[in-house]
Amino acid sequence: MYTWTHVWLMPLNLQKCFVLRLGRNNPNIAYTLNNYVLESVQQINDLGVILDKKLSFSEHTVHIVKEANVRSYLLQKTFTNPDKVLLKTLFVSYICPIVEYASVIWSPALVKDKQLIEKVQRRFSKYGQSLKNKSYEDRLSTLKLPTLEKRRFFNDLVCTYNILSNKFSFSLADIFVLSDISRLRGHSLKLYHENYKTKWRQNFLTNRVFQVWNRLAVEIVEATTTASFKNKLGIYLYQSS
Repeated sequence: MYTWTHVWLMPLNLQKCFVLRLGRNNPNIAYTLNNYVLESVQQINDLGVILDKKLSFSEHTVHIVKEANVRSYLLQKTFTNPDKVLLKTLFVSYICPIVEYASVIWSPALVKDKQLIEKVQRRFSKYGQSLKNKSYEDRLSTLKLPTLEKRRFFNDLVCTYNILSNKFSFSLADIFVLSDISRLRGHSLKLYHENYKTKWRQNFLTNRVFQVWNRLAVEIVEATTTASFKNKLGIYLYQSS
């Protein structure tokens, strides 16, 4: 790798290169680049997502919630009494990008992390004076917003569609295993149910979407564009519930 970076005139800053060891039985081997021993770390920020050796993403959850709360505070000071249309626009435009960025990768497995993220929307939805005394469910109904957990799951299914429909410029289809469709009704992209032993593997994308994806109607899964899939999926997920 070190040679490749120099051939392509993309030199590495070795002091910013680290080793993150994953798994319980990962051997404690020293890794080097050009005879420089790379530092081992317990967690690392990669493209805005904090990865730790357990892949729990709890540290990432805490980080984005703090960032979202700071921005929520600034918006509250700027817009002191927003109506429900403005309140929804502010949340979707300024808060959702923080708490949903790359959520397909880090979607939380632990209940405490899910609740911590949901508190961001619980708190923000109270900013409108007419909503303060309503329950969280009533506030969401008034604002026509789903829970953040539902929004993350929606994004999971959209990503699954894009992967299986080859909408990306590179193939990721190998992360999914398709079922034997010869004896199954419904669409032709049903997923195989993977056996898992850990909570973290259970929370992997393929296992998160398995049940709902396999129940989707043919006309949803076989949508010709991502926009069409989103529209049909939104009707199925949100209006049916």
